[in-house]
Amino acid sequence: MKKILSIGLLMVTVFILSGCQEVDNFLSWVQNPTQEIINNDDTDENDTCNLECENEIIIEEKIIYEEIIIYEEVIVYEEKIVYEEVIVYEEKIVYIDEGVFDKLIETRDAIRYANLFVEVDQYKKGIGNSTTKVGTSTGSAFIFYQDGNTFYALTNYHVLFFDYDIIKIDIRVSPLSNEVYEATLVAYDKDNDLALISFESTSTAFNILDIHARKDINLASGEFLLAVGNPKGVRHMVTFGEYIDMRTIANVTYPVIYHSAIIHSGNSGGALVDINGNLVGINTWSAQDSDVRNFAIPLSIIYAFLDEVMIEY
Repeated sequence: MKKILSIGLLMVTVFILSGCQEVDNFLSWVQNPTQEIINNDDTDENDTCNLECENEIIIEEKIIYEEIIIYEEVIVYEEKIVYEEVIVYEEKIVYIDEGVFDKLIETRDAIRYANLFVEVDQYKKGIGNSTTKVGTSTGSAFIFYQDGNTFYALTNYHVLFFDYDIIKIDIRVSPLSNEVYEATLVAYDKDNDLALISFESTSTAFNILDIHARKDINLASGEFLLAVGNPKGVRHMVTFGEYIDMRTIANVTYPVIYHSAIIHSGNSGGALVDINGNLVGINTWSAQDSDVRNFAIPLSIIYAFLDEVMIEY
C-alpha cells in the first residue's frame, strides 16, 4: 500500500498523464495531513482524466466522498467524480511508501514541540530619553539547547530588528502549548542574519532539536526535508519538500540551501530538518515568484556563530 501527501482539503488523487511536462516540486503536506488516500495501481490512466497541456491548463479528475443519509439513518459514503480546470505551476505528485509516510508524520509532530512563535515589540528613539514603539513583528525560532530551566533558541536577526533605527526590543515566545514567555536577546550576527535568544521555563513539554547529527553528513539531492514555522501568523505549520542543491543568492556571501518545502513570511528563523528531525538549516529567504524556491542558512554558518557566542551547545 502507498500513501500520498497532498495540499488539498479534499481527499483526492491526481494523475498526470504522459504528454505533459512533469514538474519539479512536491505538493506540500501542511497543517493536517492525516487523511489516507489509497492509490489503485491497476487504474487505467487513460480512463481517469483528460489533459490539455497548452498554457499548462489541466482538466483534473477529483474523487470526492460525499456523506449520504439513506433509510433508517444509515450513513454511507458515495464516490463522486468531479472534473476541475487546474493551473499547474511547479507541482508534482509524490508517491510515498507507508514506512516513509509514517516517519514523516512522526517527525512533523516532534519538530512542532521545538518550534516557537516569536513576537517582537520594536522601539525607536523618542523625544529626549524616551522611546517610541513603532511596530510589532512576528516570526519563528526553534529550541536547540537546554541548561537547567534556561532554553536557548535560534532565529533570524531580521525577525528581531526589521529596521536599522530600532534601539530597543521586547521579545515574547510561545511554544505549541501556547504559553507566553518573555525572552532575552543573548547575541546576534547581523551580517549572517542570525540571533540567539533564551527564556526561562520549568515546563517539560519542549523538544530539543539535534543540531549535531548532520554536522559531517552532506545533504543528498532529492532528500526529504521538513520546514516548521509560523507563516503569516499560522502557528507551528509544517511543510515538506526536497533538497535541491547549494546556491549563491544576491547579498549573501556564502552558498545557501536551496529546497522546495513551502515557506512564507513568518517562517523566517524556523528550522529546516531532515526526515529524522535533525537540523540542517534555518529558513531565511524565499523567491517572490514561487512558493517552492526557498533558501536556508546552512549548518556551517550556524556553527561558526554559536562557536563565537556560546561555550557549549
